[in-house]
Amino acid sequence: MKGLWKLIGYEWRKIWIQPVVWILLVLFTGYGVYSYSHIQVDPELKQVYSHITGPLTQETYETVTTTLQEVEAGERPVEEETVTIGGEELIRQRVEIPQWGGSYVVGYLEQAKYDMEGLMDFENDRVRIVEQAQRNMQKYQNREDRIYDYRYNELVYNQSSNRGDLILLEKTGWWNFTEFLGVMRPVNFFDLTALLLCMVALCSLFTKDDECGFTPVVRCSYLGRGTLLFAKMLSGFLFCVVTLAILRLGILITLAVNTDLSYVTAPVQSLSNFRSCPYNISILGMIVQQFFITVLFLLFFFLLGALAGILARRNYISLGVQFVVAVVLTALSLRPDASNYWNMITNKTSNMVLPQTDYSQMVGEDIMKIWNPGMVMRINEYYDHYDYVNVLGFPVSRLTLFVSWLILLNAILFLITWRLYTAQRSDHSLAKSGKKGRHHEKSVAHSV
Repeated sequence: MKGLWKLIGYEWRKIWIQPVVWILLVLFTGYGVYSYSHIQVDPELKQVYSHITGPLTQETYETVTTTLQEVEAGERPVEEETVTIGGEELIRQRVEIPQWGGSYVVGYLEQAKYDMEGLMDFENDRVRIVEQAQRNMQKYQNREDRIYDYRYNELVYNQSSNRGDLILLEKTGWWNFTEFLGVMRPVNFFDLTALLLCMVALCSLFTKDDECGFTPVVRCSYLGRGTLLFAKMLSGFLFCVVTLAILRLGILITLAVNTDLSYVTAPVQSLSNFRSCPYNISILGMIVQQFFITVLFLLFFFLLGALAGILARRNYISLGVQFVVAVVLTALSLRPDASNYWNMITNKTSNMVLPQTDYSQMVGEDIMKIWNPGMVMRINEYYDHYDYVNVLGFPVSRLTLFVSWLILLNAILFLITWRLYTAQRSDHSLAKSGKKGRHHEKSVAHSV
């Protein structure tokens, strides 16, 4: 065990002494912090949401709606002010709200009213869904030919009826953190940077020892080969976890400057883009889930690079294989929406309006969402709507199937890598055995 920890320490230092690792880590972390530090929420909007953030109450809703109705009817005085936004001078109105003790921008009150009504509409939809699921369960009960429909509606009923109270949040910061920006971002860019960092840092983990002649020494014993491989694997896995955590924490800390994180344990459906999320988890729960799924994704590429390195014993081949696979998997993950992204690039957005689907229908029957590891870079698509598959008569979420496949794929790659690495004899031992064989032949010849 002591030798194992020494090897792990050796492999861990070998990764971090590479200058390119520190350069990329600083650049990518700095870019993430820089990007999110520029996401500024208008202080006037923050002022409005400081009074309404939290569980929605009738009193809060009536305060906002009554104020806006009186402004529209001319029953409450407003004052106009000129502000410069994006280089343009705009005139906006402010109105006094005695209950809150100050004056507030009318436009932001209208936005708050819109968000509150969206939350109320969702609650009404939730009640409707629960009632519809109950009716469907009664309809399909004791029917062998509709057993899946019964189980699916039972699942919808349990999830919808056990959902916690939603929280009204100012969503600008969260939208950016979950990659719902108003610009084209087909994949999660920061997961892409984490992938690139791990590919560059770990591609030499299984090839550098061959170059410096260290591998033949350790491979003299069978235990040495297995122990070294385990040390390399554990070091690579820990590097994936640590680097991804650094990148995510840098963004979260920056996000905390402009976003209220006090309700991070609120149901994820509190974020309007995740209102149809089928899982009863918190915002923090979703972040943690996505983190570990991304770690599995990075581990997949690490194992792929390790396998290529063992077979080819060249850094550039290991890195090249990972790069080609990453490009292919990313292209396949974008394939279903390629026309939409082309419309965005060419400013032709008329065909991008997608039809709404009923909650009881299985949507997104794209096989790539199960078999393509590259879908990790579009992980939010597994959380924004109901997406279940009929597996032996049971509704199983596509996310569960995807994660199960990713774990199985990693296990297969690990076993193949383990087998090849431990069974592979070193050039040194082969040369030694060859010399021994020639000496034996000479002695036999002299004896004859």
